[in-house]
Amino acid sequence: MAYLHSMQELELDITSEFLVMAATLLSIKSKLLLPKPPVIEDFEDYAYMEDEDYDPRAELIARLIEYRKYKGIARHLHEREWERSLIFSKEPEDLRPYMPVEAQSNPVEGLHTSDLIAAFQKALRKAEKRTTVTRIQRDEISVKDRIRDVIGLLFLSGEEGLSIKQIAEIVDQRTELVSDAIEEMIAEFANQGRGVQILKLAGVVQLGTLPEHAAYFEKLAYSPARTSLSQAALETLAIVAYRQPITRVEIEEIRGVKSERAIHTLVNKDLILEVGRAEAIGRPILYGTTKSFLDYFGLASLKDLPEPGLFEDSENLEEETQLLFEKLDVQHVDLDLDNSSLEDDANTIDITNEDDLMDS
Repeated sequence: MAYLHSMQELELDITSEFLVMAATLLSIKSKLLLPKPPVIEDFEDYAYMEDEDYDPRAELIARLIEYRKYKGIARHLHEREWERSLIFSKEPEDLRPYMPVEAQSNPVEGLHTSDLIAAFQKALRKAEKRTTVTRIQRDEISVKDRIRDVIGLLFLSGEEGLSIKQIAEIVDQRTELVSDAIEEMIAEFANQGRGVQILKLAGVVQLGTLPEHAAYFEKLAYSPARTSLSQAALETLAIVAYRQPITRVEIEEIRGVKSERAIHTLVNKDLILEVGRAEAIGRPILYGTTKSFLDYFGLASLKDLPEPGLFEDSENLEEETQLLFEKLDVQHVDLDLDNSSLEDDANTIDITNEDDLMDS
C-alpha cells in the first residue's frame, strides 16, 4: 500500500494494475498452500499433473521471461532509433503541379479521313522544302551509365524513395541491371567521400545524409516528430513488431500493464496501424507495423530484426521471484506434513465415531 500512497495523485490505471498484480500473487500463493493435484494416469491430457515438481509460480516465471525478452528488444530498438536519427532524408514533396497533363485516350477522336490526308500532305510539303543535311554524332555512352544518370535524377525528385522494381519500369530495363547499377553507385558514393549516401530502407532506395554530419542538419531541420520514444512505447512497439497482428489485450498480457497510451502514441507517429479485427468477442483491433516503422529504425524489411531468442534472459529469475514472495511475508508450508496431520485427524474422528456407535 505504500506504493499507492507514494503517488502524487489518484491514478486509476496504476491502482488497477497494482490490484491485478496483487491478485495474481495471491492466486499463486493460494495454489502453493493447497495439496498437489492428484495423479491421473489414464488421460494424456492430464500428464502434467503427474509432475512432482509442479509449481504454480511457473506461469508467472514464464510471463516474466517473455517480458524480459521484449524489454531487451526494446533496448535494441532504442539503439537503432538513435543511429537512424543521425541520418536525414529529404521530405516528400507534392509533384502533381509539375506532372504533364494526361493525354486524351484517343488523340484522333472527331477527325475524318480527309483531315488525316490533308495533314499528311502538309507534312510532305514541309519535307520537300528542307535542304539542310545534318549528320548526327552518336555519343559513346553505355546503357548502365545512362541508367545511373537517370537514377541519380530520380533520387532528387523529392519522393520518399523508389523501389528497384519502380526504377526498372521507369528506365525500361531489367531489375538485375538496375540493382547492379545501384550497388555500384553506393560503392562510388562511399569511395568518393560524398556528403550523401544511398540508403535501402523499407524496400525502397533513397538519398540520405551521413551520420557524422547529423549535428549540422539538426540545427537546420530539427523536427519534434523525431524525438525519442518512451520506454513503454518501445516495449509496446517491440511486441507488435514480433507478434503482429496482435490486439491491445494481448500486448497488455505480456507487459502486465495498461498500454493504451503507448499504442495511441505509436499510431499518431505512424509506426503502427490497424490491420484488421480479431475473430473474438467484441472484434478487437489488430495492430501491425507500418512502412514508417522500417524507415524510423533504418530497416530494409522485418527480416532485418534480430532473432528474439537473442534477448531471452532467465538468469536469477527464480531467485527474484522467491524474493518477491518473501517481501509479501509469504511463508512456505510443508504440504506433506500438513497432509499427514490431516490424515491423523481423520482417523481419530473415525475411531471416535465408532466408539460413539458402540456406546449407543
